[in-house]
Amino acid sequence: MPVSRGPGWGRWNRAQGARSKTEQAETGEIKEEQATRAKVPFDPSHHWTLIRIFYTLYLLGLLPSRNSSYICLCICYHGSNTVRARSVETLGSRYMALTNPTVTTKNSDTGSDERYMYGVSEMQGWRMEDAHTTVLKLDSQSNNAFFAVFDGHGGSTVAKYAGSHVHERLKSDAGYQSKDYKGALKRAFLGTDDDLRADPAFFHDPSGCTAVAALLTENKILVVSSKSSVSTTSPRILVSGCSRDPLFSCTDLHSTAETARITAAGGYVEFNRVNGNLALSRAIGDFEFKQNYAIQPEQQIVTSNPDITEHDITDEDEFIILACDGIWDCLTSQQVVDCVRRLAAEKKSLGEICETIMDRCVAPDSDIGAGIGCDNMTIMVVAILNVGP
Repeated sequence: MPVSRGPGWGRWNRAQGARSKTEQAETGEIKEEQATRAKVPFDPSHHWTLIRIFYTLYLLGLLPSRNSSYICLCICYHGSNTVRARSVETLGSRYMALTNPTVTTKNSDTGSDERYMYGVSEMQGWRMEDAHTTVLKLDSQSNNAFFAVFDGHGGSTVAKYAGSHVHERLKSDAGYQSKDYKGALKRAFLGTDDDLRADPAFFHDPSGCTAVAALLTENKILVVSSKSSVSTTSPRILVSGCSRDPLFSCTDLHSTAETARITAAGGYVEFNRVNGNLALSRAIGDFEFKQNYAIQPEQQIVTSNPDITEHDITDEDEFIILACDGIWDCLTSQQVVDCVRRLAAEKKSLGEICETIMDRCVAPDSDIGAGIGCDNMTIMVVAILNVGP
């Protein structure tokens, strides 16, 4: 039987009664963030035709594979004599932001049981490539729950497939039935990748997705990360007591083990990217980087083999946050935690909390900030109510 640790909503009840020390400065922070994004004017409008051509070639994979994403154009910044180089990928993102309307309509969902309560919200930005999974009761034999955010790139098809299939593979795995949760999670991600590769519908699909997921058991959170990147703005998951605590550390491309795997598979790391192109080394999909059939899936240049860590749920844990890079590009981990705590204290629902955080992230004007605040966004907050053996 679950044991309540605190009156009413347990840990979440404490979060609703608490306020962050940094809350008072938050309104000023929002204005400061927006002003910071506007500091560097960007007016390459006379280059858009050239940028459009190169970016289209980049997306189609028709640029030379080596350094394809770092063919640079020199841009004269309006109002200054500064000349800076920008990659085709970066300029292409700016082109997308300025030529496609930023859709700020939000799709939100909430749910709860006696153990957890969640809210999730997503916003398209200039394109939607995210997917997510929320399952409060994963199987009939336990109270396990599963939550995940899949951050797509190069299209949305792989992310959507993963969002519909990873948890199904997980709960049907024999290891899951025997409570070998780490092994089952690993096989769920690798197996989903295998299923995609075997499906003719995905044979020429260039898309891929990173993922962050949480399997919540009776007294543990198993955190799954399929991303490994030099960027700290990939999907992340946090657990909060009074301050943010990342549940895993990102393995970057320069780690000895990661680089060794990439080079052994015939790849290389250049400009902080795999083969000078992809800004991550672990993902579902991205099959152009998984063409060495002499080695196992875990050994490919890019692999879907996830990092898995365990966290013991304690009486101090109040909630967990899963979000994609559209959120982390704009806010720090601590800022997101502070927002959740402040809004919880104001008795906002979890759906409203997620929507408010996205409102804080969205760019006031797509003409500033190099596209930051225009990307698709997904954020999920899972409140820990009553857990225990």
